[in-house]
Amino acid sequence: QLESANKRIEQLNTDVQRLEAVVAAKDAIIAEKEQQMADMNTAFAGERSKYEGEKEELRAEIEDWKQRLDESVQMVVDEQNKVKDLQGKLQEAEKSIAEAGRREQVLQEKLDNIDAQHQKILAEILAREEALKEQMAEVEETLEKERTSF
Repeated sequence: QLESANKRIEQLNTDVQRLEAVVAAKDAIIAEKEQQMADMNTAFAGERSKYEGEKEELRAEIEDWKQRLDESVQMVVDEQNKVKDLQGKLQEAEKSIAEAGRREQVLQEKLDNIDAQHQKILAEILAREEALKEQMAEVEETLEKERTSF
């Protein structure tokens, strides 16, 4: 019985040693996997840091482009406002030109009326002058007859 118990103990010790070897192998595999995970985490952290840096650079570039776009939009708005102002001034100028045209037409009509009156007065003056010439000719003729009769 003692011998059977010793064999059993030896068998159990062998089993324990095998289990310890398996556990040690598994611990080694776990340690290796943990090291691989740590290496991967370090690599990922490096990559992440690199991408974070690139991400920040891209954000800065985007902000720069946004500012440029805002400035361009403001320039366009300013130019549109200038165009609106110029259109308003153009409309005012067109109204002034139209008003000046109407005034010119009224003045031209007045000038035409004055010219017509002037022509009429001139014709009357010429007619009176002609009548006076005829009267003077008659007076001179009468004077000449009276002179010759004396």
